[in-house]
Amino acid sequence: MGVEFDRFKSAVEIGMAYEHEKSGTTIFLDLVRYLLIIAATSYTVFLIWKWNWIVALVAIVPVFIVMLNLIGFLTLAIYSLTPENRLKRKGMKAFLDGDFETGKALTDEFVERFHVNVSGTSQVPRKQKRAIEGLDHILAWIFIVLMERYQHMFPDDLRERNRHRAGVVINELVVEDLRGDQVQFRRENSGFIEREKEEAIRLDCISKGVLSFLVAKGGLYKSWGHPDADIWITEAKKMESNIAIPSTVKDVQELIDRCLAWYQDHA
Repeated sequence: MGVEFDRFKSAVEIGMAYEHEKSGTTIFLDLVRYLLIIAATSYTVFLIWKWNWIVALVAIVPVFIVMLNLIGFLTLAIYSLTPENRLKRKGMKAFLDGDFETGKALTDEFVERFHVNVSGTSQVPRKQKRAIEGLDHILAWIFIVLMERYQHMFPDDLRERNRHRAGVVINELVVEDLRGDQVQFRRENSGFIEREKEEAIRLDCISKGVLSFLVAKGGLYKSWGHPDADIWITEAKKMESNIAIPSTVKDVQELIDRCLAWYQDHA
């Protein structure tokens, strides 16, 4: 990879679809979409009503769900025109083209314009916030490694598709929820994702980051007394049964720092 990590640190914020405020354009498109869904549902139910009013009443919810998915799919492409999605694409293109300074600048602009909520870090103590950001940095390294892998494996595919591959595989490996289009991509490419999870985890540059992330996040949640800690601890122990789980934020941070130093040394 051959560049310093601080140029990559915002890659996850673009690639992993954190919660952020919607632009006025997106809000308008959402309104139009739901008006179309309601109109299509109403018209369909009206046609059924003319045939049988009882069936029409029963069909209201199923018809609404069908229209929700159908119109949602048909209008999906329009959302690529929203300011936030255009900015995301520009930022990701800059990262993938090797222009990391521009990529970071665009990411910072996105975070500022749309008030990105990175894992809810604004209301946690400084040391814990640093640990959470460190976890994101580990994900950023894994993301870059996977992107290089998939661009080599699928040189003729659109980069956006390789970005989906990398994002879904990361979230699957570190037991994080899929976001946005990742859900549909996972469903349509389940065979590849399952095979790739097994193959990618065999690579040191992937397994090192995944194990460190699982141990660090499990330890961080454990230090909070959070019941979800066992989710990541269990997965970590599947990879290495005798792995030690840190019990304090300080120990978690030391683990994260060692992992990031390893990536920097092997960049």
